Amino acid sequence: MVTRTGDDGPSGGVAAGWVLGAMGAFIALTVVVGGQIGKGDDSGLAVSSTTVVEPESPILEKPPETTVPVDDGTFLVTPGENSSVDLDELATAVKQRLSAAGHPAVSALPEGGGVRVDPGEGPLTQPAIEDLLTEPGRLEIRAVRRTPAVARCADPPTAQGADDDSLYPEYEFSGERSGQVVACYALAPGGITNAAIERAHATVIAPDQDGNRDDDWAVDLIVSTEGIETFNELAAACKHRESPCDAGLAAIALDQVVLMAPRVADEEFGRFDIQISGDIDEEEANSLVAALTTAPLPRGLDFTD
Repeated sequence: MVTRTGDDGPSGGVAAGWVLGAMGAFIALTVVVGGQIGKGDDSGLAVSSTTVVEPESPILEKPPETTVPVDDGTFLVTPGENSSVDLDELATAVKQRLSAAGHPAVSALPEGGGVRVDPGEGPLTQPAIEDLLTEPGRLEIRAVRRTPAVARCADPPTAQGADDDSLYPEYEFSGERSGQVVACYALAPGGITNAAIERAHATVIAPDQDGNRDDDWAVDLIVSTEGIETFNELAAACKHRESPCDAGLAAIALDQVVLMAPRVADEEFGRFDIQISGDIDEEEANSLVAALTTAPLPRGLDFTD
């Protein structure tokens, strides 16, 4: 709003009218140009104006959006630098690995430059899962020298070379990597690994006369042409309980944990004629198939939320 200060000069006549007209025009001009304080004109009269600034009205609006990290239990697995890993293959391998470790509802999907993993319900914590995925996913079938006391395998297993004598535990629940150790195996070097396994599948076998059909399952194993010779060397030693298979058992291990250690019943096999059986139910058979067919993971994986 613009206000005008008056004066005590003449109130009538032409001069007064002219002055009033000029002042009115000037005041109008000051309104048009924004209500600035007016300057004196040639008549010596001064006009002043005042701008009243209305207070800014309050505004009701949404607060600015912020990103709050949410721990949804998932994490991102990314290959190391200069890696040419196919993300679809990596996702499949991660899913197989965690499924075999007791996480049947695991989800693994490519995302950006990595694989987003939701492990779902299962026995392993995220640090344990990362440790599991850090391992290359080495499946081994190795001769058992002896079965020492379980206390010898009380410590969690660590990576050991296939060319070394090794102590591998077997846990109460197949696929777990912690908990109660139910057996300990001293394994001889050698044997076969993932590279020698072509295929495995679960099958129902004839009843074993114990009256329980639930455990009449087996796993048929197909070994590569290159792997069958090594497997038969192991089988012959185990059949006769000769070194290095003094216990007569062949341990099937995944990432340094024994899944089972069946007795070897024959000394020579055709590569299509290997069957693992003995009080195995359907779930155990499928878990063993998953372990036998798990693809190795690349080394140098990184983990982020």
